[in-house]
Amino acid sequence: MTEKNKVTTKPGEKGFSLILLIIGILVLIESIRMFMEEPTLSSYGALPLFLSCSIVILMLKIILVEYRNNGTNKEKVSLTNSIISVKNYVFTKDIVF
Repeated sequence: MTEKNKVTTKPGEKGFSLILLIIGILVLIESIRMFMEEPTLSSYGALPLFLSCSIVILMLKIILVEYRNNGTNKEKVSLTNSIISVKNYVFTKDIVF
């Protein structure tokens, strides 16, 4: 009885992970710019640089593990349906009016 545990994901989880990765990359670029003005460990850009690197690394890990686990799931979904499912997942009716 060796059955692989199939992890089910909600429709917007992959898109939300990509959105967070893009935001993390943008924050990383800005923190690198701040750090380059004063490149010491006690500068005002050191903490944002560390945190944004951590965000990007962890989001890449989440995306890679998610796609590795669900790699056999090849559903043909149009781009507009994918965007709508991400929007509905991120902005639920309980939060946004």
